[in-house]
Amino acid sequence: MSHIDGIVRGVLGAAAGTACMSVLRMAARRAGLIDLTPPQATKSYLARWTRQPATPAGHHLMDAGIHLAVGLGGGAVYGAFLGDRRRPRLLGGLLFGVGLWAIAFGVLAPWLGIGRSPRKATGAENAVNLTAHLIYGTATALVAGELAEQAHGLGAAARRWRARIG
Repeated sequence: MSHIDGIVRGVLGAAAGTACMSVLRMAARRAGLIDLTPPQATKSYLARWTRQPATPAGHHLMDAGIHLAVGLGGGAVYGAFLGDRRRPRLLGGLLFGVGLWAIAFGVLAPWLGIGRSPRKATGAENAVNLTAHLIYGTATALVAGELAEQAHGLGAAARRWRARIG
């Protein structure tokens, strides 16, 4: 496998992780634990420089697009570090998720004025955001690892099948 394979596996893993994060955050918003999801806050921040969608559907698409772009970018970074390793460790995925949370919420969001730092956020906000990033990191590692195993295993399975049928 090439280095590009690792990046692709990371991106695909991150797509699953990003979707899991979105479900958790939507449930947290509905339960009143958070006021806005981070993609919604980011969209409000970007409103200074971009034209906002005119319809609710457009707003939903923009929220999802922002979150997907950030999530897939993170997955590409994860995949680049993963490289050719076939079995990423779940602990590595968890640490990756915590690291992204720390960078995003501890540094970038407060610096850009998108959100509050963990010190100023409520306990519920911190719990939701940290949990979402733990889920993201875990899902990214699980999917990237499974894709690597399938790529390796499918070749071996095909060789066994060809050997059986002659």
